[in-house]
Amino acid sequence: MDLYRLILLFIIFLFPSRDFAQNNVEDFKWSHQINKSGSINIIGAINDKNYVCFVNEEKDLVIGIYDKNCMEIASKKLDIKVDNVNFIYHKSIVRSNKIVLFIENKDKKIKKTTLFAVVLNENLEIANQRINLEEIDLSLYTPIQIKQNIVFMFEIMFSPDFSKFSIRKYYYAKDYENVINTIKVFDFNNLTGAEYSYDFVYNVLITRLADVLVDNTGNLYLMKSMKVKKKDSDVEDKREVHFFEKIDKSLNKNTLSFGLEGNVISSLRTFILDDEIVFTGFKNNLNEETISKYFYLKSYDINSLSLKKEIESELKAIYPDKLRNKDEMIYVPLNVYKKSDNSYMIVSEQNKYIRTQYTTYPILGDIAIITTDFSKKDAVNLITKIPRYLENVYNSISNTESIFVNNSLYLFYENNLKNIAVINEVDYENVANPFSEKNGIYQYVFKEDNTISKKIVYPYNISKERILLKSIRKDGNGGFIFTGNNKIGLFKS
Repeated sequence: MDLYRLILLFIIFLFPSRDFAQNNVEDFKWSHQINKSGSINIIGAINDKNYVCFVNEEKDLVIGIYDKNCMEIASKKLDIKVDNVNFIYHKSIVRSNKIVLFIENKDKKIKKTTLFAVVLNENLEIANQRINLEEIDLSLYTPIQIKQNIVFMFEIMFSPDFSKFSIRKYYYAKDYENVINTIKVFDFNNLTGAEYSYDFVYNVLITRLADVLVDNTGNLYLMKSMKVKKKDSDVEDKREVHFFEKIDKSLNKNTLSFGLEGNVISSLRTFILDDEIVFTGFKNNLNEETISKYFYLKSYDINSLSLKKEIESELKAIYPDKLRNKDEMIYVPLNVYKKSDNSYMIVSEQNKYIRTQYTTYPILGDIAIITTDFSKKDAVNLITKIPRYLENVYNSISNTESIFVNNSLYLFYENNLKNIAVINEVDYENVANPFSEKNGIYQYVFKEDNTISKKIVYPYNISKERILLKSIRKDGNGGFIFTGNNKIGLFKS
């Protein structure tokens, strides 16, 4: 049996209505209304307690503890202001039953911006009030330059096992080409000093820094991309070439390149999984710029960067027979998970970014779950396509999210039938998910034995509250915790 026919046997386009289990609304718990300014952030779970943080209306950072019924157990305001200077909350993490908060402090008097950590125990007692991690000195610039021309920022990345983290500091002038970068790598067991630091500069006009990653041993990885012209091409053939760099603690560098071979890369994402680095995405034919029709995956040894395994496959099944305007959206990998049998599950989503005079917003399309198993003759052995269309999600608080727990994949996404009306393509209804008549949040569970269950877990007609899917986390009681507009919520899977 050829690969294409095998895929068609497994593909799941539309599920009969009897397969859709109705959710039990009682499985949902909402907290009381939280008086906050800005968003609510899920920190994580310690034992059977869930921790969140938010900035209240008085501009204090508040940490709250909630039980399995979404009832508040305790809360605490943190006195983290320095000389009454405002702060910016960045990230937080639960590590060894302690909470680590990353906070930015802007001190306009001395023109210095500092990123520091605050450590609390599970009872919200402060173990360490302030550990300075990195700073940006703006004393060389005038106040007008800082306000109108200088861009500066911190970015924080965690390693897969959350034992290490990196802080990227960068700044540049809007009328200048070079972006100045410093990346420091830290160990969570010793926050008082970085293990090492790496400095580099790139030209913002020709180079894009796509990914910054750190592995469990503290090695640093950078994915850069730039447009280059193919030397042997007789026509104007500019391709985006990606350069992947590994930097170790001794600042030794090893480089891989992608994009000069075969088809044009339309999307590429990098993931660190155990002892390997996985590159995956989609490619185009040169004369078919609107469709990312070829799926590819390459696995490299994390130590030597030697190629371990690779696949490239034309996946016709994830595209409709009739091309429409929406099909200009390419598939982009969102997450890659590795199962205990060494197979991979790739969560991909179609998207397209619309640029207007004032802003940029995404349109979201179909979702594809691709399972690959290199131990089988046909490595791509299962595809699940989920038809969906979300127009103008710039004003939406929902998005696609996936969580991998106990060798099973939990996928959550929003579907909203009203978006079909704005496509101006009447035939899209022929392939749209018919269960979208119940607008809301849907859940697919891809179990360890390759069985799939699916249901609408939160119909929008039961409450005015909306779930922010990007906030969803596994809690400590076999369910999921997430945020809404001004509440937190819990539901059982």
